[in-house]
Amino acid sequence: MTKQIIIGHILTISRPFDVIKQLAKRIFPEYSTGRMLVSILAARPLAFPMTLLQSLYSTWRLTGRFLPFRCVVFPDISLKITKAKSAHANLAGRIIVRPCLGSGVARLVLSDKSKFSLLGDFEIGQGVTISLSGGAALVVGGRHASSGSGITADTLVMIEKQMHIGKDVIVAWGCTITDSDWHEIVGAERAIPTRIGDQVWVAHGVSILKGADIPRGCVVAARSVVGARSFPECSLIAGTPAVVKREGVIWKR
Repeated sequence: MTKQIIIGHILTISRPFDVIKQLAKRIFPEYSTGRMLVSILAARPLAFPMTLLQSLYSTWRLTGRFLPFRCVVFPDISLKITKAKSAHANLAGRIIVRPCLGSGVARLVLSDKSKFSLLGDFEIGQGVTISLSGGAALVVGGRHASSGSGITADTLVMIEKQMHIGKDVIVAWGCTITDSDWHEIVGAERAIPTRIGDQVWVAHGVSILKGADIPRGCVVAARSVVGARSFPECSLIAGTPAVVKREGVIWKR
């Protein structure tokens, strides 16, 4: 009898959060900050205050303002931001920091006179580091027509000069994306802009190196190494070095 009473109390306490969640779906649009925050409140009420503080603080660190939200940091993960005074962040979308394969830390480094432009919502998970060197420029398209865009976990994105990551791009775990050799090689250009087009799927363990140009709709197979060459749209790219394995590929998230 006592156990039944305790269970009844637990169910009674949990129902208000279910009601709040249902109301949020009616009030707030899908993918909105309000919907996200209410879902966190309903699922993790004790963690919600820290989530709110981290989101506000990260937004302020990047934009100099607390509102509107430009970072949403979920429980069990934190976002470490290093931003030089002369660095510029133009955030039309939000950085959504959400754990995918466990808890941990994501990092964003904006060095002197670097420029980071975010055009739509972009998710990053634990172990993801995005680092812009002095004077570097990064443009990220973010979510547009898909249900999401981002980098799963444990991935290093390093920009010395210039990189473009298109809309609706998804990157799995354990990848490296860069535009530079990061050391001088006699007779070779140290840094060449790297471009990833819209709706590209990068599987786990992929290395995308300087000068790579991956066009719209491509799939990059696991553990491939993509160098400075171009490929047809909507192709399956695989190998070391990566080559076209198949054309006319259509994929959905």
